[in-house]
Amino acid sequence: MPEIGDAFDALMDPEVYTQAAAGFAGYAGAEVAQNLIEPHFDAPDEAYGLVVVGTTAAVDVPYGTAIGIGGGAHTVEAAAERVGVRETIVNIGGN
Repeated sequence: MPEIGDAFDALMDPEVYTQAAAGFAGYAGAEVAQNLIEPHFDAPDEAYGLVVVGTTAAVDVPYGTAIGIGGGAHTVEAAAERVGVRETIVNIGGN
């Protein structure tokens, strides 16, 4: 069984926060892509996350996997909103 100290070691590891920041950058990057592309071409919201996923797959960037996961999260969230389950998911466990 893991010790509580092991959990704190993970929380103190800067790499954990770097990976989390890279994931957020991918999520936010999908929003930036949408702002840049949408005035010229109307695509489904899911496509902008896929732009981030595809770009990180095609270009070797540091923390590309985490960035791609963030873009994928944007795609999944947009798809959940499109089919009408996002609000249900957000409200699970709420009052």
